[in-house]
Amino acid sequence: KRLLSSLVLVGLGLFVNPGFAQNSGIDNGITEQSIVETMAAGKAQSLTGQADEAYSSFQNALAQSEELYGKSSLEYARLSLEAGALLTDTELNNKAKKFLTYAHEYFFEELGQSNLDTALAAFYLGKYMMNEGRSNWMNEGYELHALSLLEASLSVVEQIEDYKTITLMTHALIVKAYEKTGRSDDATPHLLAIGDMIAAGYGGEFSDKPIYSVAPKYPSCRGFSSTGTIHGCTISPRPAQTEIEFDVNAQGIVSNAHVVNSNGDRTFTEAALTAFEQYRYAPRIVDGQAVNVEGLTVKFENGY
Repeated sequence: KRLLSSLVLVGLGLFVNPGFAQNSGIDNGITEQSIVETMAAGKAQSLTGQADEAYSSFQNALAQSEELYGKSSLEYARLSLEAGALLTDTELNNKAKKFLTYAHEYFFEELGQSNLDTALAAFYLGKYMMNEGRSNWMNEGYELHALSLLEASLSVVEQIEDYKTITLMTHALIVKAYEKTGRSDDATPHLLAIGDMIAAGYGGEFSDKPIYSVAPKYPSCRGFSSTGTIHGCTISPRPAQTEIEFDVNAQGIVSNAHVVNSNGDRTFTEAALTAFEQYRYAPRIVDGQAVNVEGLTVKFENGY
């Protein structure tokens, strides 16, 4: 979320480049500065967990912008994009949709698909759909729309040096989208691209960490063991843990996964291993080539 805040200001280019037209809204006490201050308050609120207050501030700033510049203006659309981007990672994630949809439609129609504003709006709208659409992945139209937005964004931002972070995040979201829809082969080029970027010094936070992961489907008793039986599996006061050793091949696919340590029962261990075998990683790049990596480990806990 802290990363997102810097992306919104620097990535979207809002308020750092004074391009606002002056208008008659000043008569009502509305100025460019008052809009900037209202948006800044909303941003601070969104980053400190005050989602409702942030939403109210963003609504206020947009109302001011509409009064000063009109709703069909570049200024209003950019504010709408910033508000939506900031709300995407809050508990009011669902409120982001109308802001992001409006911004993307405006930029696409007025500036074209290859414009940076359009690409950024496509990225955040695609990200929103990935977050919101967990129950919609059986809807092919929905999934294709999310993918098309992310791929359109990627075609623009990957060409700009200052947008490496968004490029990485877009590749990662596309990987997740393809994996969720059973198209692992289509995800591989994006994993390789992430690996190349890591090797070039970008995105170290993705190094040896999964780009795509699956939550284990634990039994109802959450893998507890030793003191009793509930729904066919035994329970105890201590949480079960499973440690898995594995390799990652040159396509970012987990291989040779096996349990090296576990204090849970068999059902818990099997659930953890089954989930982990679906993980995808960015391949490690050495001298320009993807290589196999052996002997990595990961630990699963049942959350109790």
